[in-house]
Amino acid sequence: MLGDDGRAVKAIWEDPEHVEAGDRAILAYVDKLTRTPGEMTRADVERLRDAGFSDREILDIALVASLFNFFDRMADGLGVELEEQREAFGAFLLGAKAEKAG
Repeated sequence: MLGDDGRAVKAIWEDPEHVEAGDRAILAYVDKLTRTPGEMTRADVERLRDAGFSDREILDIALVASLFNFFDRMADGLGVELEEQREAFGAFLLGAKAEKAG
């Protein structure tokens, strides 16, 4: 998806200005949900609304981030490598999003 070396992700974090405002809002929300879930507040959801996302889209964002976090934690706990499955799941989600938009 983004390549094995993670350059695309690193570029986004190092220079987020070239990323659209809505995508930056998603990244900030997902980063906080992943790193400090106990610190999430209504204000985090409001920032997504302010960026133009509907309640359904916000739910989708939270669900996808939570699923990836769940899968990663389960795999870590079991000592399993999930890279191929993670990429397949990501491709599936992106395909579903493209079909929904089309």
